[in-house]
Amino acid sequence: MRGSWFHCLLVLLAILTFTGCGPQVRTLPGDEVQALLIQQAQGHFAEGRYEASVRILRRVVETYPRSPRQTEARWWLARSYEQSGFFKAALAEYRLLAAQPLASHPQQVNYGPEAKARIAALEQRLGILANTSRGLIGLQISPRAIPDASAVDQWMQGIGQAGITMLVMEAGTKPSGAREASAAGTYFKSSWAAMIRDVYGYAVPAAHRNGLAVFASVSLRQMNWLDRKLGWNDVMVDRMTGRLAASSELDLFHPAFQEYLIGFLADLAATGIDGVLFRAEAPSGPQEGFSAHGLRGFERDFAIRLDPSSLVFPDTTAGRVAPVRNGQPPRQEGTQEYWRWLGWKARETLTVMDRLRHAVRQRAPVLQFALELHREAVSDPMTALLHYGEDLLEAKAVRFDFYVTADGPAPAPFVTVPPPGTVPAVVRPGGSFVSRAVELIGDADDIWLAKPLPAGDPARPWTRVAPATDRASLTPGLGLVYLESPLEVP
Repeated sequence: MRGSWFHCLLVLLAILTFTGCGPQVRTLPGDEVQALLIQQAQGHFAEGRYEASVRILRRVVETYPRSPRQTEARWWLARSYEQSGFFKAALAEYRLLAAQPLASHPQQVNYGPEAKARIAALEQRLGILANTSRGLIGLQISPRAIPDASAVDQWMQGIGQAGITMLVMEAGTKPSGAREASAAGTYFKSSWAAMIRDVYGYAVPAAHRNGLAVFASVSLRQMNWLDRKLGWNDVMVDRMTGRLAASSELDLFHPAFQEYLIGFLADLAATGIDGVLFRAEAPSGPQEGFSAHGLRGFERDFAIRLDPSSLVFPDTTAGRVAPVRNGQPPRQEGTQEYWRWLGWKARETLTVMDRLRHAVRQRAPVLQFALELHREAVSDPMTALLHYGEDLLEAKAVRFDFYVTADGPAPAPFVTVPPPGTVPAVVRPGGSFVSRAVELIGDADDIWLAKPLPAGDPARPWTRVAPATDRASLTPGLGLVYLESPLEVP
């Protein structure tokens, strides 16, 4: 009786541990525990709770690497990833299953044929994006530079022959520049904005005919075709006076603007693009984000009413994650409320992006999403949070398909300084920029390294790049994206 009670306790402890409700236990005995956990994950899958299923199955796979139930756990993990829209992760699991030898254990199920069928189906749906382990090579092109429909195929052939595998095209005009000032709008048909020219209508099919993927570049906080009278602009605080004023950027926390973005992105997805790149051209700086919707959201989550005029802003010039000096971290100014606000704003921005992604994927299930981050998000996280409202680890938790950042200098040993009154500072070693990025994000094929497009012939941009040479020194699997202007490298 006592042994039976102890066995039940072990099973209960396993469930609590794998669902994140109990203490962390690294080793748990018993085939029954694995069977029970897989059964629980299958229940979540049947209820449409795919992310809960993924959490349990990831733990099973990682905790029991030699178990005969590995194949069953991986199969349901792959299915859960696929149903969640994480097709790259699903493909990786299906490929592992397809490569496994025939089952030799009575509890081991052979999922090879089923896995191969799912691989074929996903590869057909994803096209060139199905094989990102070889590293994508992208070229950012302004739609204004793309020739008309009669000449676009030959133009695309030149791009493909140069080794480019992906185009990144702006979805609409930009606020800066005299040319956009007189004509603001999109380069695709949409019921949500005026159209300048339907470049996407003929360029996307031409790119696909020539084996090129297409990502649309979108700056969520910069859409110069929207009327300021809509009241969707963000609010910033003057650090000297403490007064609030309208910002030139848009407010991602505004519910009506979020609904607009869902419709806008759905129309963009309908052009047949392979993915959307959320640009970092208009980051939410330390004095922005104080709209009524932002302040109400912060109060909702923390039960604290934030008064922007009472905040003590940190000195952003001294707010970098500084090198270690005599073992002492630099002193950080700013109130605890302000640091809490910065963290909330970064997380809430990612939550909005995730909400947009889920809504658009209801209509375009295989659409991929890439997120651009400033290089400091990798090498200098405190500066990224202070200056740009970016947190790479929070962004990783949201699971974008790709992360884009410009190359940077090798990070020096540094101190991560947390908000005042919390945990002690953490000293981390340096290393190369790319190795740090891979360490933080997890997989090289999830990263695109941005490089400026060299000067040259604007009509034949592929003649200005040397992908083979530029890729030679990169980590295998790492993507490479040439940006049209060095000013666009964050």
